[in-house]
This record gives sequence, structure tokens and C-alpha cells, in this order.
Amino acid sequence: MVRIFSALTQRMPAGTSPRTPTCHGMSGQFSRTAPLVSELRPVATVFTHTPSLDQLLFVCHVTGFYPHPISVAWLQDGHEVPLDPVLNSSTILPNADLTYQLHSLLAMAPRDGHSYVCRVRHRSLGTRSLLIPWGRCYPWG
Repeated sequence: MVRIFSALTQRMPAGTSPRTPTCHGMSGQFSRTAPLVSELRPVATVFTHTPSLDQLLFVCHVTGFYPHPISVAWLQDGHEVPLDPVLNSSTILPNADLTYQLHSLLAMAPRDGHSYVCRVRHRSLGTRSLLIPWGRCYPWG
């Protein structure tokens, strides 16, 4: 303990003690404002859930985006699925890191022969969209 105290006091500028707060060598670093993050890109995953033998739920989980305005839609064979009671989206929820998340659900009959893609549009993506086919993740647009 004495050696540690001795080593600390040897590095201190003259006129200071361990009880005197000092920030030598750091002047100016705390006076600047760090740039604020204006937007963060979403990360999306598509997975399925089978609540019954005659129903398959596609789930698009979108997370990590900021700010919160976002558009999530389902495409069936490349065409947007119209909003109806079969299509559900959760409200946008906050994450602990101050980003946001949501879930979008699409209920379908198993083995209906169509392809499904979750499309995410967010200001951080510019004019591009994030398109996530079931089982894969590709940014297209």
C-alpha cells in the first residue's frame, strides 16, 4: 500500500496531494460536447412460430433503431400484404440502450406455397429498404 501511494505522489504535479483533485494532461477533453447520434440502423430477424397445426406465424423482430419512426411491412411474393386483422404489429418499445424495437406478425396457413419477406424502412437507411426473407437477411433497395 505504501509503494502504491509513493508511486502516485511521485507522478503528481508540485503543489498537489492525493486529496487534491487534478486533471492535468486532460484539459479541454471534458469541455467539448460529444456529437449526438442522430440515427442508428435497425437490425431485423424473421422467424416462425406454430401456435396450432393450421396456423403459421411469421415474426419480424426489428431492434436497435433510432429515432423511433419506422415502417415495417410484409411482402407476399413481392407484393405488400394489405393491413388487416391477420397482420399485427406491436407498439414501438424502448430498449435499455435508448434505441427501439418492435415485432410484426403475419399469420398464414402452413405450406401455402408463397414466399414472405419483411420490409423495413427507416430514415437511417436512406432510400434503401431492409428486406428479410424468412431464414436470411439482405439489405436491398
